[in-house]
Amino acid sequence: MLQNSQFDKTKCKVAAFDLDGTILNNGILSAHNREALWDLHRSGVEVVVSTGRHFQMIPAAVGSLPFVRYAITSSGAHVLDLKSGQDISFKPFEAQVAASLAGYCLAYAQLSHIYIRDRILMSWKDLWATAQRLRNTEVKSQRVALTKWARIVYSPLDYVKRTGKRISKLNAFFENEATCTAVLERIRGEFAVEAVTTGGIDIEVTPGGVTKGVGLSQLCAHLGVDVKDTIVFGDSPNDIEIMQCGGYAVAMGNANDDVKSFADFVAPRVDEDGAAQAMAVLFA
Repeated sequence: MLQNSQFDKTKCKVAAFDLDGTILNNGILSAHNREALWDLHRSGVEVVVSTGRHFQMIPAAVGSLPFVRYAITSSGAHVLDLKSGQDISFKPFEAQVAASLAGYCLAYAQLSHIYIRDRILMSWKDLWATAQRLRNTEVKSQRVALTKWARIVYSPLDYVKRTGKRISKLNAFFENEATCTAVLERIRGEFAVEAVTTGGIDIEVTPGGVTKGVGLSQLCAHLGVDVKDTIVFGDSPNDIEIMQCGGYAVAMGNANDDVKSFADFVAPRVDEDGAAQAMAVLFA
């Protein structure tokens, strides 16, 4: 493990954890990581989810932990109390921006997910493609949960226009990196939004100024906690802003070098239960 600065565990009030690639390995929460989260909770630290996923997509292995109450979801666009269902912050796109952006993504993507507050909108084509992706990347329970978090409609954009639902995030997946890169560059050039790729063939987009870092700040304000008294764990480009915002940043060993450059501590890889190993060192 590489440690670049000192961590004072006595000042830490909140620990925010990314899911995929951080505490989840191929959708699975290991026993080691699970016990480390329990130990952290027992020490008095508020354990928070910080994810690009919709809150409905938080797997039961994490969401059913009795101490996991707060979540920064949809890459910061939706912050909520999971136990009560109360919104702490919900920041959707302006309707016209969302329609233009979604239409553009749908024209080039093989698969698109349109996040609204309560569900993810998908066409039947998107549903089939999503099921195929989950077959290769997620445990069976997550594939079954697809019916919980997806709302299948003939045309997601027509549904939004008809119902007035607000879009909080867009996910698009492309055939290859070249197409993804071209679309990402155009989005960044034409729209005042936050757009990143986490795997080279995907793009996730949130409204301008809406990031996990902003979500953390809003949650801390809600809890009456100084954002400096937090520790954050992540592995993807969508974790960079929260790593800059939080008091102490841990990057996973499987993160790319750009993400690691924002970290105070580099943990082992997710497939080595790196989050648990980091917690054992930092909270010893």
